Amino acid sequence: MIAIRLAALVLCAGLTTLGAPMARAAPRCRKSCRQEAARCGTTRCSTLRGKARRDCLETCRGISGCAPIRTLAYVVAQCHTDAGGLEVGRQALEIRRGDCDPVTVVTIGTEPVPDPLGLCRVYGQVRVGPLSVAVGGFQRLGVSPDGKGVVFEKSGDVALLHLPLASPQQPGFFFVRADGSGLRWLGPASRDPCFQLEPNRASVIGFDTNVFPTLPFSPDGRCVVFTDLGPGPDGETVQIVTLDVASGRRNQVTHLPKPASSIPGFPATSLAGFLDNETIGFYSFANPEGLNPEGQLTPFAVKIDGTKLRALPPPIAQPGSQVIPRFAVTGGRARLATLTLDGQPMNHGVGPTGFFNSVISEVFLLSGRDLLQLTKFDRVDTFGLFVDPTRHRAFFAASADPVGSNPTQNCQLFSIDTSGEHLRQVTHFREGNDSLGCAATTPPGCFVSGGFFSAREDVRTGTIVFDSSCDPFGTNPYGDQLFAIRSDGSRLSTLTHTKGFVEYPDGSVTTELTGIWDYGPYGR
Repeated sequence: MIAIRLAALVLCAGLTTLGAPMARAAPRCRKSCRQEAARCGTTRCSTLRGKARRDCLETCRGISGCAPIRTLAYVVAQCHTDAGGLEVGRQALEIRRGDCDPVTVVTIGTEPVPDPLGLCRVYGQVRVGPLSVAVGGFQRLGVSPDGKGVVFEKSGDVALLHLPLASPQQPGFFFVRADGSGLRWLGPASRDPCFQLEPNRASVIGFDTNVFPTLPFSPDGRCVVFTDLGPGPDGETVQIVTLDVASGRRNQVTHLPKPASSIPGFPATSLAGFLDNETIGFYSFANPEGLNPEGQLTPFAVKIDGTKLRALPPPIAQPGSQVIPRFAVTGGRARLATLTLDGQPMNHGVGPTGFFNSVISEVFLLSGRDLLQLTKFDRVDTFGLFVDPTRHRAFFAASADPVGSNPTQNCQLFSIDTSGEHLRQVTHFREGNDSLGCAATTPPGCFVSGGFFSAREDVRTGTIVFDSSCDPFGTNPYGDQLFAIRSDGSRLSTLTHTKGFVEYPDGSVTTELTGIWDYGPYGR
């Protein structure tokens, strides 16, 4: 996860549910993207011939958002501040399948409230949509492995501004079918926030934040896992909890003691996910059963019934190296990890704020007890994302120029063989000549898979879904959108079309960004 300045944590106050779940979608969905692509082709490409026409039509397809995706769930977060400083906000959970128009499941909004700090403006300028979790509303989100359902959490109790939701539907975890039907309450919301704060003297308000909004399913789709407060041997602290999607039955898996120490701004226990249907992996600073006597950030594994808790050996590339805890280690036999290394980074001073802004980060492949270094860019902003379903290629974000096609050192998506050969630059974004690389939450430059550094590859089509503030088609000048691209770098498409940050002549401001999201089915 990337550290982002708390001054960006904005959306709205006094959240209330305005919209009800939509009725079951019609058997034949509307596909506006195809109409938009045809309209664009007629307007922009009619006078072109040959390759120029083919390229123009491909751009039109990309702008329209037509892409071979399956189930994509995401939040659209919006706020508006008028010239008098009154702010109105809105969050909407939307689900999209294939080329069909998205279905709006639940809408949350506010009445006008004062905005003396101009937080709506700052939220738009930083353009990291998932930061909307800090003001309440939608908190965690997950798509089932078969893509047929979505579980989401709605809460205001853990909001940064402590503004509870006033809603006909109580806060909590909910299930909804991918077509927008069958909305039902599963249980109460977690009391452990999915974001954490840390002091930062350089920020406007004085804090950075890390966001952890994923809600992982078990491979069989029966359960989701998350963190919540629960009893331990020395009092209440953060524990691992599962929730049965069919029955709503909640089970506290761990009974961890309170940790003696932690990294500021990083949760005591986090990054829980299923290793298989019966086993959960997570990170913690706690020392259960004497397994972590030094109180370091340690990976653990435990059975879903709470038995067979064990500490896993962390990957160590060299003495003093450590896993960057803001980024989850992907599951499976071949896994990616981002580790810090000693040395002076080439782009020192432009990395993420906080704990890792002055250390080198590189991507490593873990296979059993073997550790293979895949990158050597000597930069602060190289981050592993995932290994493809065939376990042949690893994907990562970086601002380096290893193949001579990224001269502006913009943040890009790369891939490499899991043997460390055949490096490929997948995206070719260019946001000016003075890019800040993958640290660029504000211009110049842009980020790829920012906010909580996540990307998903469809196991069937090889389509990668990721979020980015880059503007490849001239339609995202100051925003944060979801994109789809083939693993070979072809068929780039914009999946969302939020407004981004817009300032009007009268001084009013509108910010509309893509917030938390998940995609499925995808390669694990």
